[in-house]
Amino acid sequence: MKIRLLIFAIISIAFFSINTTSAKIPLPMEYRLAMVEFNDSIFVLETEVTVASWLSFYSWVIDNTSVEVAQEVLPDSTLVTKGVWDIFKDKQKTFNNSRTQSGFPLGYFKGTCDTQSNSLNTNNKCPFYNYPITGISYEQAMFFCKWQTNFRGNGVVSYRLPTEKEWKTIAKSSTTKKQIPNPLNNKGNLNFNYNCGDDKKQNFICRVATFAQQGSFFDLFGNVSEMTLEKNVSKGGNYQYPFQNCHIDSIQIYKKPQVWLGFRYIGVVNQRKSIKNL
Repeated sequence: MKIRLLIFAIISIAFFSINTTSAKIPLPMEYRLAMVEFNDSIFVLETEVTVASWLSFYSWVIDNTSVEVAQEVLPDSTLVTKGVWDIFKDKQKTFNNSRTQSGFPLGYFKGTCDTQSNSLNTNNKCPFYNYPITGISYEQAMFFCKWQTNFRGNGVVSYRLPTEKEWKTIAKSSTTKKQIPNPLNNKGNLNFNYNCGDDKKQNFICRVATFAQQGSFFDLFGNVSEMTLEKNVSKGGNYQYPFQNCHIDSIQIYKKPQVWLGFRYIGVVNQRKSIKNL
């Protein structure tokens, strides 16, 4: 059975009808862990969704649904690094409540390192936990956003993929409105993870936040392309693209999960429910 049919037949998670203009409600910190306020009603994840966040999601599915659904939310083992897949294979009976930088517990998996040290701009002792999740489908990403809405939204915030237009607006705010970000900084080092060829070829995925922030965000360009709400349309370029193709207007079309494809979600404030009443 296709993932959308299997998942939605077993789990019903509410969407919210939201007007995204002119909200004037301050959003408490618990709703915006690892997120940046973009405007009065939209918050954007600082990085792409990580393996650690997906592990927490997978653990919740294991506990609350069925083996069949748990299998459906696994990434494609051929489209993630061996280290990442080994984490998914090492399912443990003891729940690991160590919190990741995005606020989720690691779940039923080995977590022998100090996950608190995995916050942005620190020495990362668990590199695979902070890899962007890849090898997942559009439907899986949508399901993750619905789970996030139910798990954390509390009727106040709805989490979803950004539209292509929203992604471009976010990107313009982070690149001083240049269509193509500078590939190198003033020291000659890479500004983002792209395929620069020759002896500097970057033909591998990096953990999130390896490179300097682009405005308020990490990895909008390069590393992995990011899904948008429009199915089969992703943005930002990736580590397999030259920097000329990692620009605001470029589109990477996909028909299935890819090793170079991940996602970043946004949170939209629900104006119809007052936070003061929570």
